[in-house]
Amino acid sequence: MAAGASRSDAFTPASGQGAVAIGGDAREMIIVTGNGNTISLTRQGTFAFHLLDDNFRQSQRKRAPAAFYDGTRPNWANIAQKDDAPRNLYQDLRQFATATDLPAQRIGIILGLAGEGKTTLLMRLVWDLAEAGYPVLWRHSGTVFSHCQMPLSGERPLILCFDQADTEEELPQLLNDLHDIGLPFVVLCSARLHEWRAAGLEGRLRAVAHFQPFRLGLMDRQEVEDLLSKLEEVDKLDRLADLRPEERVRHFLDRQKAAGQLLPALLTARYGMADFSHFVLSVLERVRQWPDGEFLLRGHALISAVHRFGFWLGRDLLAEALGKRPEDLHTLLGRLEGELLEVTEADQQRLYTRHPVIAEEAFRQATGHRMVPEAKFLYQTLFRALGDYLQAHLRDPQRKLCTLLPLALKRRGEYEEARSLFRLAAEADPTHAATWQAWALMERESGNTEEARRLFRQGVQADPTSAPTWQAWALMERELGEYERARELFAQGTQADPTHAPTWQAWALMEKGLGKTEEARRLFRQGVQADPTSAPTWQAWALMEKGLEEYDRARELFAQGTKADPTSAPTWQAWALMERELGEYERARELFAQGTQADPTHAPTWQAWALMEKELGNTEEARRLFRQGVQADPTSAPTYQAWALMEKGLGKTEEARRLFRQGVQADPTHAPVYQAWALMEKGLGEYERARELFEQGTKADPTSAPTWQAWALMEKELGKTEAARRLFRQGVQADPTSAATYQAWALMEAQQVDPRRALELLDEGLSRAREPRGRALLLSTRGGTLARLKRFSEAEEAFHQALALDEANPLTHYHYAMDVLAPQGRREEACRHLRRALQLRPHRARDRRRIEEALRQLGCEGPSPAARG
Repeated sequence: MAAGASRSDAFTPASGQGAVAIGGDAREMIIVTGNGNTISLTRQGTFAFHLLDDNFRQSQRKRAPAAFYDGTRPNWANIAQKDDAPRNLYQDLRQFATATDLPAQRIGIILGLAGEGKTTLLMRLVWDLAEAGYPVLWRHSGTVFSHCQMPLSGERPLILCFDQADTEEELPQLLNDLHDIGLPFVVLCSARLHEWRAAGLEGRLRAVAHFQPFRLGLMDRQEVEDLLSKLEEVDKLDRLADLRPEERVRHFLDRQKAAGQLLPALLTARYGMADFSHFVLSVLERVRQWPDGEFLLRGHALISAVHRFGFWLGRDLLAEALGKRPEDLHTLLGRLEGELLEVTEADQQRLYTRHPVIAEEAFRQATGHRMVPEAKFLYQTLFRALGDYLQAHLRDPQRKLCTLLPLALKRRGEYEEARSLFRLAAEADPTHAATWQAWALMERESGNTEEARRLFRQGVQADPTSAPTWQAWALMERELGEYERARELFAQGTQADPTHAPTWQAWALMEKGLGKTEEARRLFRQGVQADPTSAPTWQAWALMEKGLEEYDRARELFAQGTKADPTSAPTWQAWALMERELGEYERARELFAQGTQADPTHAPTWQAWALMEKELGNTEEARRLFRQGVQADPTSAPTYQAWALMEKGLGKTEEARRLFRQGVQADPTHAPVYQAWALMEKGLGEYERARELFEQGTKADPTSAPTWQAWALMEKELGKTEAARRLFRQGVQADPTSAATYQAWALMEAQQVDPRRALELLDEGLSRAREPRGRALLLSTRGGTLARLKRFSEAEEAFHQALALDEANPLTHYHYAMDVLAPQGRREEACRHLRRALQLRPHRARDRRRIEEALRQLGCEGPSPAARG
């Protein structure tokens, strides 16, 4: 806030004296002067606004008609000429922006994948709002119009617009200042789905104002037909004019050409290319023939190497990588002006290609056709330059590239490429603990424990004060059963930063798992003293007490957590779930209601409430709550999935299909939705459809071992053993730590009368599995396999190890009793374990029946009254 500003000078809507001023020469991000209720939005780094006033709108209309889409963000002239067609989401967004019954300070964000048309939709919406007389400021890259003023009557809120909001790290502070002076505002923004989640801005924005996400998704047939009608009306069908109407629609929806994405569809249509890759290659070949073409391609490839994942590259860093002066780059890169791969400079510093979709394809084509150095050499150049650059600019946001780039490759399942980039990042900035930590965690996931230890050691040496790095290392040792070593690391982490509540919490949870209840309580107490506002720590402590059946104490702790952070919907939800388990359904409803009021956009709370009503037979109420959940967060694929499964259970197959379809549109990368849908189709005997869905799910998330496993099990049931083996192999490659996948594969091999192969797989899984429960599952299966080979002493040892890791698994007790003890005539021991299995209350009725039948078969006495209770 500038000197002399006062937050007590609040905006007064009734005064009619409000104004928005844009000062291009100011230095502060936002200045609240209080003079006549004037708000000054000023340029600092990323913040520059373009006022969509009457002069600007008239100037756009006077421009010559432009092509609807030129490969970058749509031109304002295209919007002025109304060359676009409304998307299905438009009316919901407009209602959100103009509603009078919503909070006066609110934020709406359009989320989607690259190329789905988020920017076009946002531009259309805010243009129309400006036409309707709303005061609109659009975040405009690289331009500030000095000393403009726009009066605010107070009758309509200020509309603030941010495209690519995931890059706006200062946005929460800007809105916090506007919130403090009481200025009514509606923020409309867009962001790529995964980049938004990774940005970590949502929680900070929710704390400032009412927040509502809107999921755009791919175009459907109706949207395509509407757009084609508009293009035909304005005579801009280009090469599509030669096709029949149905062929035009297919062009937009065809996977090879566009897969329902707006950008590739329009580009391939406009230039008449067979598919998107041919289009991009043709542009690259043309640029290659220019003077300095190879240099331009190399510069573009470096930007693409970053922007293909949605990230940006600074002009100074690119200059370092290319060996040029920063001031020379604008002229050099300006050679691409007018080309579809033009580099745009946001705020003079952040470089992007035209679009991440183009960046991805251009990078693949340029490196694949040897137009530029191979990908690994490009990244070597980039990280070498980053290392030199960070020596003088350590706090520069581009430091994040050290973790963002390798993790983006890891998410794609490209572990070797990710490992190579981590190595380059560590060389570029050896002091960055976050890089060593992220690399260590990847190696642990891959089963490379000693390498993970080495990397964690490097991380804490790089920054001994990094509590998250100490914590991550301690958690790995805990998973490996090295509890003393984990304690040492937790202790060092809490000494490094005593205020870091998550480290105290993680330590407490380990001690709880080891049965050291009082020590866990002591550590939880330390955690909430370190940060009394940490609702997750209060919640974790409450859940421990719940597990110990200390329900009153759990209630006290839940109450403390919700008092510490009344907006923490997960804490309200966890408390409600406890009451539901205790049969206190009315109390659970009250708590679910409080959770949804605390954060109406938290879909998991609506979902959990709906599932309770479903279990109680209140189907219509469950539907209402599911509907509330997907309206609250249209990106919540799990909520669509849970709703679809309810409808499936009620025999409403077509309704379930509709909801599954909406779920994969809500988040096309969420593999469990594809998996659940595939399993429904499998149950209906639609095996080919199930295969298609399994394939889509594994493409959506190649690292989802459960999806590979479910597909493999279907093929196994159909007698396609080799296909099942291939899919199991892909599953353990996707996630080498997945105990369930190794177990399912081993069981198949054992059924194929190959117990030795089964044991090999179980041993391989044990060498890689991390979680104690997963290891217990593998040990229990190993014990059963050895018992079938009559190797009882080895089998008994395996079951003992399994129970030491997870004594509360009823099926481990059951199989130990029936596979090892009963065949050896050790009836009393077998009965004891069967009684314990029943006491542990198996979730599935089928398992309870198996245990009860075994008790009868062995002539065991029933469980004690306490066990029955």
